[in-house]
Amino acid sequence: MKAIIEHWYFWSITTVAGLAIRRQRPVIIGITGSVGKTSMRVAIAHLLATAGFTVTGGGSHNLNSSLGLALASLGFDQSPAGLWGWFTAWWQAQARAWSLILGLTHLPQYLVLEYGVDRFGDMADLLKIARPTVAVMSWIGQGQHLLYLESPARIAEEKGQLLAAVPADGLVIFNRHESAQIKKILTKLAAAPIRQLESTGLAAIDEALWQIGQYFGLSNQQIRQAIKSRPAIKGRLIELAGVNRSVIIDDSYNSAFDSVKLALDYLAARPGKRHWALLGDMLEIGAAERTAHRQIIDYASSRADRLITVGRRYRQAGSRESYQSAEAAASILKNELRSGDVILIKGSQSMRMELASLALAASPTEAKAKLPRMTPSWLAKPYREP
Repeated sequence: MKAIIEHWYFWSITTVAGLAIRRQRPVIIGITGSVGKTSMRVAIAHLLATAGFTVTGGGSHNLNSSLGLALASLGFDQSPAGLWGWFTAWWQAQARAWSLILGLTHLPQYLVLEYGVDRFGDMADLLKIARPTVAVMSWIGQGQHLLYLESPARIAEEKGQLLAAVPADGLVIFNRHESAQIKKILTKLAAAPIRQLESTGLAAIDEALWQIGQYFGLSNQQIRQAIKSRPAIKGRLIELAGVNRSVIIDDSYNSAFDSVKLALDYLAARPGKRHWALLGDMLEIGAAERTAHRQIIDYASSRADRLITVGRRYRQAGSRESYQSAEAAASILKNELRSGDVILIKGSQSMRMELASLALAASPTEAKAKLPRMTPSWLAKPYREP
């Protein structure tokens, strides 16, 4: 019975959201990929908003499942919490959707939506709700969710369906630094003109803003202003003041092989006395788990002066300094950090690495405003090593 109710709940919201979008016909920019989707989405929404357009999609919560995308398109900025929250969200979603379908209210001019894919068939479900005019593949690399999607090539085939949905007069963007195999798959799928990004990391986001801004006719001044004022996002390369006048780079929102490498590159380029990396396990990477963790250990040796890890996967891959939890690691490091030291903190969500950032912050009160997952209900949950 529970499964039937859940299916009906999802269907009833995603269906009316799709009807509202088809009735209103906003311009849709879709973002997918394995790394950097939310940062890209928030930046693009910011670009269009600063240019004076009405936009949905600037929230930092990644509503990217079928239900999440439907809610985001209807103006929700985060998932409901608790039974009453979900009940209220259903009524609000129905009211908003039918008001749009009947023409009583209007969607913003632009919807900037995040398309998250964990399993085969997910993208088809998302496209039933909203088909984009512009599609951005942030980065696939070695991929995330390999537990279900098997290989980077299969990830490209599944997530690349977003690019295939773009009309011939639209725009498709992906990164030139993807492997030859992935670029071939994406190029074959795309019917619209393709722009390939030359940069990686945060620089790729700025480059994408130029491409999208020019596509929509924005002036160079408007694009420069949007890049200059691009908002930071909780848990994604946010700098915090640390204990003993150290610097924390909090990238604790989530973790995947390529995003860890990019974060380590960011750490290495950041001026500072000693560069430390506190990394929690990467989850959902399937059979490549041990190899991926071993490769990150090796990569960190050229980017950080000291690597500290949290979780059994890094321990099994040969980490020399490993702890059972983020808080346990922080309790040791708190007495060792010195003025000018820079520490990167990153890990998959279930590793709770934001708790290390909180423990090492010079002002926990100020840090809470910049860290992800700081709600009382989440903080009250006991940590269990996944």
